[in-house]
Amino acid sequence: MSAGRPYTVVEFDRLDSTHARALRDFPALSDGTVLKALRQDAGRGRLGRSWLSEGKGLYFTVVLKPAAPRPEVFPCYTHLLAVSVCAALERLGLEPSIKWPNDVLCGGGKIAGILAEAVVEGGLPAGAAVGAGINLYQAAADFAGLDRPAVSVAMLRGGAAPERGDLLSEVLDDFFTLRPALEERGFPAIAAQYRRRAAFIGKRVKILTASGGISEGTADIGDGGQLVLDGPGGRVSVPGGEMSV
Repeated sequence: MSAGRPYTVVEFDRLDSTHARALRDFPALSDGTVLKALRQDAGRGRLGRSWLSEGKGLYFTVVLKPAAPRPEVFPCYTHLLAVSVCAALERLGLEPSIKWPNDVLCGGGKIAGILAEAVVEGGLPAGAAVGAGINLYQAAADFAGLDRPAVSVAMLRGGAAPERGDLLSEVLDDFFTLRPALEERGFPAIAAQYRRRAAFIGKRVKILTASGGISEGTADIGDGGQLVLDGPGGRVSVPGGEMSV
């Protein structure tokens, strides 16, 4: 581990994606290994989307192998990393918010995306890979042609952005400080911190599901970290989908 920290950062100049590499090498990697790449040739986002990874952001994936894996906690690693990214950006003077399930928004656009995936070995839950891409040095022209608004730290801070390693340390220190409580108590351990930054809570939203269906209602987060909607048919839990407000 690094300088007394519960994680070790392994750096690469270029990878297909830190997430794909973490999954490929998962059996051989230790708990707390963090894969960081300057560039990704096939950066991955949620729902199979690509992630622009041309060397102007921070791209990393954390390998998690808890001693007593609890599958019900695995989805909450996404929430924990979102909280940790927000906290690091707030210390830069920004005002980020979380959009369910895995986006961090700021200044009218997406500034970070999170990807988490559970890992099963021998038919048993073994852990998870959870990572993020954070836009750091891009200018507005770098995002031309994207299908949704995006921003970078530099765009929101007059061209100033932190060094990648410094920001990564900020995010990871928060993540690993909160991790033991999350793994012991589940989502309630971080619920207050998450809810404070979840701008969608209390708003009327639409969820486009993977099957093409639409669910509507007033959004909230349940005790297990799942999205719940209060609508005409009562309170329902939503397993996944794309949110619009």
